[in-house]
Amino acid sequence: MYKKKIIIFAAFAFFIVLLALSLTVWSTKFTASNITQVNMANSLLTEHLKLSDHSYRLFKQITDEILLGKSANQSIVRNKRAKIAETLSRIRELEVAQRLALGPERTKGSVEDTDNLESAIDEILLSFAEVLDMQDKQARTQKIQFLLEEQIDNKFREAINLALQRQSQLVEILNANIENRHTFIYWSALALAILTAFLAILGSLALIRNITEPVNQLKKGAESLARGDLQYRVPLGFDAEFDAITESFNSMAQNLAEQKQLRDTLNHNLEYEVAKRTDELTQLNQTLQDNDVSRRHFLADISHELRTPLTIIRGEAQVALRKKSAAETDPVLHDALGNVLEQSLLLSRLVDDLLFIARTDSNNLRLEFSKTAINELIADCCSDMRYQAADKQIELHFSQAELPLQASVDAERIRQLLIIVLDNAIKYSPEDTRVSLHSEINNNMLVIVIQDQGHGIEQSELPFIFDRFYRGQKVRRESQYGTGLGLAVAKAITDAHQGRIKASSDSSGFCITIALPLES
Repeated sequence: MYKKKIIIFAAFAFFIVLLALSLTVWSTKFTASNITQVNMANSLLTEHLKLSDHSYRLFKQITDEILLGKSANQSIVRNKRAKIAETLSRIRELEVAQRLALGPERTKGSVEDTDNLESAIDEILLSFAEVLDMQDKQARTQKIQFLLEEQIDNKFREAINLALQRQSQLVEILNANIENRHTFIYWSALALAILTAFLAILGSLALIRNITEPVNQLKKGAESLARGDLQYRVPLGFDAEFDAITESFNSMAQNLAEQKQLRDTLNHNLEYEVAKRTDELTQLNQTLQDNDVSRRHFLADISHELRTPLTIIRGEAQVALRKKSAAETDPVLHDALGNVLEQSLLLSRLVDDLLFIARTDSNNLRLEFSKTAINELIADCCSDMRYQAADKQIELHFSQAELPLQASVDAERIRQLLIIVLDNAIKYSPEDTRVSLHSEINNNMLVIVIQDQGHGIEQSELPFIFDRFYRGQKVRRESQYGTGLGLAVAKAITDAHQGRIKASSDSSGFCITIALPLES
């Protein structure tokens, strides 16, 4: 429907343009035709004036010959008579063309005037010929006077003036027609422009109203949907195109309302399930917390209880090994006691690590901070591990900072941390290699770097090496010793000092970097 209105409006505009174009073409043709007729009438006026001039000159020459006795130049006379004949011929041609263009009614009398002029000229010339043949002077004088007064001044002049007046009137009529046509065209164009502007404004307002109202309704509907009012529906009753859009919009709103209702139902069910599962998870979490507390207590208790019998076993084994007589008499017994001592030492270290982890989990780890010379502490640790390194021909190389390093730390725990890292570096390094240590201050942090020349570990395993009881695949294949607690204890010590520990591995070996604050 709205498309039909646009087509009608466009057709109306096309009709107005076509009408204006037709009016312009008709005006142009009419004006050109009238200008042609005016030019023709003006040409007739000019020819009549030429005819009058040639005639009067001829009459004057003949009159001078009669009155003054001058001999007339016959060639000039013939020339003037030829010009008069030529002018009459052109006048007749123009009058015929004028009559064909304007019709006999509007050019009535013009041809007759020319006939009268030609007759008057012929009659005057005949009279001049008669005068020239007359011998009686008195009669001749009377004839000349009659010829000049009656035939030339009255009859010929009246004929010329009548022809000129008729053509002048025709020119005025044509000019008046042109003026009237121009006035008609002007007012017609003005009226057409006003009517067109008025109808264009009315049509534009109607089209704007027809498109604005449904658009506003759709806008109102969209705003209602944006506010969450999914029950709002856009009313129908517009053009067919907008009603189709409105129906689609209302259908969309209905679908949204149904989806919202379904979503609300699903959300309600989901909230119920989430609340239910949350309660279950809360209960399970509480159970896990209780179990974790029990686990930590059990771990602490069992670690504490195991320390005493392990100490006794280690002491008894050491006492038995000091008795040379028993060792000398029974080598098997000596080896058994040595294995007992070695395993008791490993178990003691494992119990100590478990007890340390338990205290860390229960926040019972106590640190005694004091100003400590870090370089000396690192050097002492290297000295403690020199025999273990010497067994594998591993060089311990410590490059310390030029300035003495002082930091507020728990010296025993830092010693434990360094021993753990050095022990791992020596244990998993090939023979005849080097373990390098370096200390420095960087961004107000004490940084200690321990680098070995071993095979390192896979990049995928790096995020897990500080987890409890984690051992890399290569370590598990190559060594049956180790519990996987060493680096976990090292990280716990570092965290207790508000520091950071990280590991890296590449083709040059495995590297541990420890960063501790200078002031704790």
